[in-house]
Amino acid sequence: MENTEIYSQLERQLRDRTNALEAANTLLQKEIQERKAIEAEIRRLSLTDELTGLHNRGGFYLLAEQQLRLAKRSQIYTSLIFIELNEFEQINQTWGNELSQDAIVAIAKLLKRCFRSSDTLGRIGEYQFAVLIQGQDLSCEVIQNRVKTNRPLAELI
Repeated sequence: MENTEIYSQLERQLRDRTNALEAANTLLQKEIQERKAIEAEIRRLSLTDELTGLHNRGGFYLLAEQQLRLAKRSQIYTSLIFIELNEFEQINQTWGNELSQDAIVAIAKLLKRCFRSSDTLGRIGEYQFAVLIQGQDLSCEVIQNRVKTNRPLAELI
């Protein structure tokens, strides 16, 4: 076999192996992107309340802890509001779980409208919500006025 023939054969083998490696690399990159997307979705689901779309307890506490450290370091005014729906279990027992869940979703919508998108809202218990507000000195009257000026809860359900 001549040298040119050997070189041609080696070049073909090299080209074939290079093509195979490029195809494998492309497949691996696609799998990496899919895995990252799945991991991001799992992370989102682990931090989000499925019913309301608000942060769940773990998600809220995680973000609140980070924001409180930043607020302390930057000396930013911060308010933390806890909202407990007293006797909400009675609504569940009287009208059923479906209407009770509709009411919880409506309350979450009301809270979203009452607070800024930069505020951190969370459903931290079955009938408990929390809001972390930074950069504003809000009195109870201001919050009550925000809630009163929004549509009645019945219209949200």
